[in-house]
Amino acid sequence: MILIGTAASKSSVTNLGSRAASITNIKDSSIDSRLQIYRSAVSAIVSRPLLGYGPGSFRLVFPRFETAGFAITNGEKWTVDDAHNYLLQLGATSGIMTMILFIILTGASAYVGWRILSQTEDDLTRLFRTGALAGMLAYFIFIMFSVNSPGSAFIWWIFIAIIISANAEPVVGSISLPKIAKSLMNTAVVIIGLVLMGMSLRPFWAGRDFQQGLNLLKTGRGVAADPYFKSALKLNPYEDLFYWDLGQAYLRIDKNRGDKINWALAITYFKKGKAMNPYQVDNYAFLGDAYIYAARRYNPRYYNDAVKNFNKAIKLRPYSAQMYYLLGLSYQGLGNRQQMNYALRRAKELGFKFPKGSNGLVK
Repeated sequence: MILIGTAASKSSVTNLGSRAASITNIKDSSIDSRLQIYRSAVSAIVSRPLLGYGPGSFRLVFPRFETAGFAITNGEKWTVDDAHNYLLQLGATSGIMTMILFIILTGASAYVGWRILSQTEDDLTRLFRTGALAGMLAYFIFIMFSVNSPGSAFIWWIFIAIIISANAEPVVGSISLPKIAKSLMNTAVVIIGLVLMGMSLRPFWAGRDFQQGLNLLKTGRGVAADPYFKSALKLNPYEDLFYWDLGQAYLRIDKNRGDKINWALAITYFKKGKAMNPYQVDNYAFLGDAYIYAARRYNPRYYNDAVKNFNKAIKLRPYSAQMYYLLGLSYQGLGNRQQMNYALRRAKELGFKFPKGSNGLVK
């Protein structure tokens, strides 16, 4: 028993030691990927330092500044929604000034909190304020290495509110309002609440219809899925994912029926999705793929449209092995062997796994 326990202890210690060593090992894949994301975020900041690319846009901006190492290591299906460093996230999406203001706010709050703490004599109050200050600083350190999600960000603001309120001057007296004013205010609050509830329910019902349509689409029933996608678009016309899936539904119908009308409808919806979100690589990938299908089935001239869309996708994501491969197939359809070989070689360099037999195209 003692020997077994000793062996288990050694194993645990070894495992713990290896985990600790991986933290400082920058060659570790997870740490290297994080550093690659940081480099991409810095490049985005340098590209547009004043205002950034807009709040919540990091997942659209990242492919443009993605490093070759990240693309090869993680593949193209890896979606990066956040810089995993809140200062870099702010800089890339809202500009350097916003990043500086956030640093000033944090520093000023920490200074005020420390000054108030040094002046607090009551032990219980001192303990409470110490917890608020420590919580604020701990959360700040956390978001320097992780995601500042809306679900937990409010905690940081609560800590700041506790710290700042301790330095606020008390308000003398109270404000009295007439009964009619109070009634109007209560009515306004109820109306605003109902409006907000209705606005929040529309995306919910849209998402429900979208999921039902998606389930039908996965089983090959594109015709049955079509009404659900249309309903989702009516309820939430600003979700580009719905346009993608509606386009795919029509494309599936066309593949089953051989009806070019449905293919044209698919292109229409793909283009609407692209117009709504012109920085999303997938929009151009969907269009390019649809044009390759049309070129093989209807008219080879559609390979030209495929080339345009795949080139745009590569401009947005320069290290996309899959886009280079599809671009190579499009050039093959046009008979441009020189461009085909370049694109396929580039796909191979970026780690694309060729379908059996197609690797021979590269000479």
